[in-house]
Amino acid sequence: MMRLWVSGLISARSMQFFGSIAGVALTVAILATIGSFVSRSAADMTVRAIAGVPVDWQIAVLPGVDPASMEQAARDTVQLASLDRVQYADVQAFEATAGGTVQTTGNGKVLGIPPGYPDRYPGQFRLLLGQMGNVLLAQQTAANLHVGPGDTIRILLSDGPTTMVKVSGIVELPDADAMFQAIGAPPGSAPQAPPDNVLILSLDAWHQVFGALTDSKPGSIQSQLHAKLVRQTLPSDPVAAHLEAEQLGRHFGVRTTGSALLANNLAARLEAVREDALYARLLFLFLALPGALLAALLTVILARATTEHRRRDQFLLRVCGVSLVQIVLLSAAEALLEGLAGATAGLLVAELISRALFGASIFVIGAVWWSLLSAVLGILLAFFAVLLPAWRNAPLLPVRAEVNIDRGPESPLWQRIWLDVLFILIGAGFYWRSAATGYQVVLAPEGVAATAVDYSAFLAPLLIAAGLVLATLRFVNWAIAHGRNAAARVLRPIAGALSETVAATLVRQSRRITIGVATTALAFAFAASTAIFNATYQAQARVDAELTNGSDVTVAGSSEHPVSRFLDQLSKVPGLAAAEPMQHRYAYVGSDLQDLYGIDAGRISRATTLSNAYFANGDAKAALADLATTKNGVFVSQETVNDYQLAKGDTINLRLQFASDHQYHSVPFTIVGVVREFPTAPEGLLRGSQPQLHHGNDGCT
Repeated sequence: MMRLWVSGLISARSMQFFGSIAGVALTVAILATIGSFVSRSAADMTVRAIAGVPVDWQIAVLPGVDPASMEQAARDTVQLASLDRVQYADVQAFEATAGGTVQTTGNGKVLGIPPGYPDRYPGQFRLLLGQMGNVLLAQQTAANLHVGPGDTIRILLSDGPTTMVKVSGIVELPDADAMFQAIGAPPGSAPQAPPDNVLILSLDAWHQVFGALTDSKPGSIQSQLHAKLVRQTLPSDPVAAHLEAEQLGRHFGVRTTGSALLANNLAARLEAVREDALYARLLFLFLALPGALLAALLTVILARATTEHRRRDQFLLRVCGVSLVQIVLLSAAEALLEGLAGATAGLLVAELISRALFGASIFVIGAVWWSLLSAVLGILLAFFAVLLPAWRNAPLLPVRAEVNIDRGPESPLWQRIWLDVLFILIGAGFYWRSAATGYQVVLAPEGVAATAVDYSAFLAPLLIAAGLVLATLRFVNWAIAHGRNAAARVLRPIAGALSETVAATLVRQSRRITIGVATTALAFAFAASTAIFNATYQAQARVDAELTNGSDVTVAGSSEHPVSRFLDQLSKVPGLAAAEPMQHRYAYVGSDLQDLYGIDAGRISRATTLSNAYFANGDAKAALADLATTKNGVFVSQETVNDYQLAKGDTINLRLQFASDHQYHSVPFTIVGVVREFPTAPEGLLRGSQPQLHHGNDGCT
């Protein structure tokens, strides 16, 4: 009987049968494709995030504790790819003789690293000049001393001794903030910036210089263990990876209580990625689920369109002596067949789309669970669309149930309680609350992007959308019920004498027409929402690129070969719209070294986009006009304003290095405003309009 029932469905109602399969397939394909993409994106986030962490753990060994015991504790706690002992020493200053003058820096740090350390932790040092030898000098320190590879510098210790070393290479420290962090310090008490003067020695050279001070002045010497974990054992999901990294750090802390302090750089980086992954899943809810819900709704509508036919078929089966249980089993077999066929077809479509667009299969570790979940949901959808109505109608199959008694339409519960209006009002309330507090999903305080997801804020569009759909149903239902005469007049030119009959049919089928109109409106709404999101995302991506890169092309020079000499030639390059100078220098604000950018306030906007959001006054044009008309005018960051209690119009003295004598001199500037962001500039920056006073790198954009 089951075979006859299924074959009859395929032959007699093939459109409805295969239409339901297509609806299930579309739902599964959408969920599997988007879900797998989100899963793989999260895994890529994890890989790229941890790839940017040079040292996973920094373990500060407390005084009096044997570092070897801490090394063993670390090896017993977690699988390690590498573990090295690094020495830190404080010095009074560095000194060098260059060009007949003696240059002296302020306090500095000297690191002692073991052989092969730069190879095991490639993100710690970036070689700029010379070679990776036994004596490496940080870029800023080399600039302060005016030395290069092959020059000799003196290390001035606090008790007077002086040691001479020959520089083998100049390096940049990309991860200096983490390398010199205050491990175990209370929040807010750590230095805001790494030391300005850094020297890196081989471990043997370091012991020759500071070996005697280890016992006499232990306070100036510190031992750290730098460790890199076996990262292949971490989960691919950022949330799970962050949780495991945190647990490993806590386990080590329990084993070494009172003996060492741990800086878990890996967990800190994964914490930020975890927020991005949560935001990506939030986008999945708004991009994937509406389309999947629409496909599911169409499947249900298509299945319910044959409700009367199914009811008659079931009634005939009852007349022939088929039991209620058998009728439900026949419907269950139909639902299972449609669900399995639709899920299989949907997964195949998702596989083709994934390979064409993303170059990867959906059946991979991490994404396979999305695929299986999508298939299960597709099968459940088929049961909901086919089996549930059959099961509900089964007890109503006696002959008296087929007698149609018109008692008049009864309004559904949601119309009687005005649920649509209630949803719209509550959604408007949530929207007003979010707008009043200035809530933003993506924040960029001082140039550092971060996410702040308040999930209650997303109730506003959800409730408003649901309310508008219900309001559409109410309006269409009311228009059909009360517009019979108007519909007959509109249809008279087409239907002629049958216009009244057609209008009566429309009224009789008002429920189906209302659902069709609401479904069509939802489809257009989802399409418009996706298009708006896509346009907004592309615009934001361009803004981010302009903020990071400054302009389409950036040409950099040096103090010996300033690129500004070639500005006229660059301006004549075919296809070049504009070329404007932008100088980057360093200046001291108090004891803090800050970035200083020199621009031509009247012309810089020709080469790059300046958004009103970059400036605190919300008007980029007015802000640049103030800068152009103020002698020695400067914009400062909000961080600088807060740290030094400054305000617009105040005078701020910057210590700048002059090209004439290579010494720092105090130069007064007038604050003309606060800048939040600026193309190519890092956080904590300063921008000025008098760049000719400063000595350093030169570039144009």
